[in-house]
Amino acid sequence: MNPQELYLENGKPTGRFFCEECRIIALDKITAEKCCMPEICGCGAVIVDKYWTVCRTCIEAHQKSIELERFNKAEKIKESDYTGMVYVDGIGHNEGYFESTDELREYLFDEYGDEYSDAVEAGETPLHTHVWAADSRPLVDVCADDVIGIFTGDAYEEFEASDLAGVPELEAACKAFNALNTRFEMYEHDYKRAVVFDKPFSLE
Repeated sequence: MNPQELYLENGKPTGRFFCEECRIIALDKITAEKCCMPEICGCGAVIVDKYWTVCRTCIEAHQKSIELERFNKAEKIKESDYTGMVYVDGIGHNEGYFESTDELREYLFDEYGDEYSDAVEAGETPLHTHVWAADSRPLVDVCADDVIGIFTGDAYEEFEASDLAGVPELEAACKAFNALNTRFEMYEHDYKRAVVFDKPFSLE
């Protein structure tokens, strides 16, 4: 912005320019002119977030279109007919996962109280119509092939895993190890199943 040319001590121009706003040096005047000037989104709006190439409004609109496309393709399950975990992007302390819609309501009430109810009434929340079904699965799920695969990649060319001794014992040990660690779980959301509220989401 407002480019200024640099000169040598003898007064000879260098052909290099710096931005008068931040003093960053550019290789040419055009680049220095653009420096510190606001980026313009394809929609014509000024991009206020540094290093972004699209404005926040367009990003949110794009995210909503993706969510709508997912919802249109998904199986719709009534909340009253659904029992299980649910997922809501960006909400909660467990990366968006809740044991049930009831737990979700409890969390939102504790976190927001009446303010959330007001936002729901105004249609200003992402939970106005649905959430996503989710499942849990064991985090620890080791098998003999996993263990054997660690070293077979570096084995000599003639090596055959079938020649190994103790594979049945290893498989049994893996199963015992898995059984001892079933308390560790990981969660997965399912964009193919949408849990639809019988009425717009509320804390009641």
